[in-house]
Amino acid sequence: MTPLSQTDAERFRKEAEECLELAEKAENPLDKEAWLRLAEDWLKLAQEVERSTRFSGDDPLPPFKTSLHTNV
Repeated sequence: MTPLSQTDAERFRKEAEECLELAEKAENPLDKEAWLRLAEDWLKLAQEVERSTRFSGDDPLPPFKTSLHTNV
């Protein structure tokens, strides 16, 4: 298995952003909650990659909105 990189973390953050956008558009509260949970999962993956790449000397990514349940 190939080690994850900052590029992977960026991709995971983009996935989280897309889930947040879909949550904003969701009309059904259950759908909205599902999209928010997915966004949180993608964000956690990105943060794990960032932690692991910091130890290998890569630069961290810019901060990302951590509170996913506000203003959605």
